[in-house]
Amino acid sequence: MRMESPNDVGGMDYRYNGNDVREGEDINNKPAPTSDERSPEARLGTFISPPPVTNKSVVGAELPPSGSVEDVAEFYGVTPEFVYEYVKSRLTDLDGQIKDLQGDVKDRNKRSEELRVFQEAVRTLVGVCSSDGSYDAASATETQSLNNAQYGKVLQDAMNKLKESNPDLYNRLETFYKKIFTEAKIPAAELQTQLDYAKDQLTSLNSSGELTMMRLNMLFQLRNQVVTSGTNEQASINEGMKAIISNMRA
Repeated sequence: MRMESPNDVGGMDYRYNGNDVREGEDINNKPAPTSDERSPEARLGTFISPPPVTNKSVVGAELPPSGSVEDVAEFYGVTPEFVYEYVKSRLTDLDGQIKDLQGDVKDRNKRSEELRVFQEAVRTLVGVCSSDGSYDAASATETQSLNNAQYGKVLQDAMNKLKESNPDLYNRLETFYKKIFTEAKIPAAELQTQLDYAKDQLTSLNSSGELTMMRLNMLFQLRNQVVTSGTNEQASINEGMKAIISNMRA
């Protein structure tokens, strides 16, 4: 490469690699950029001064004019609103499960109350006018009618409570009610069978009830964790965005 002085080119500004370069042109004979008339200090200030916030790049995106936490967070794809919607979705799901289990608990309690009504009614018949646990009003001829009326009313009251809510238990008591007024006698074995049935049903309900309560407690704890995590995440996003804005404006 050879650069000749103006004296060598007879009036040309200079020659670059055999190409005449005139004033106002670059080495490719293109118009040269307009010179900056500002002082060196002004040009240096332009170089080192940060551009306005609205033009500053944030990971490939421009910082929004407001510079707010929410607007900046949107450029990162994770916003407080996103966290809110996620937490809302999780809570909706958990609340649905909790509601279902609470419904199960309510049904189980209702079933337990019905079994206890049935159980208590059957127990009143055990050992009436007998020593072997049977109902034997027939053996006491003088008080048979009174006994039948008395214990028949006990059964009738229980049946009235169960007629609509639990037809099965109602039918079991109705069988005893008919025997009282037709035979005035119910074998001890039949009474014990019904008492065992009620006991087994109550035991089963209690066991499943304990499992349901454990499940409910777990869901409530998980619900609290979701709320806490969501709150912490929103706080973290806010603090992070504030730090980014502060650093970019520094």
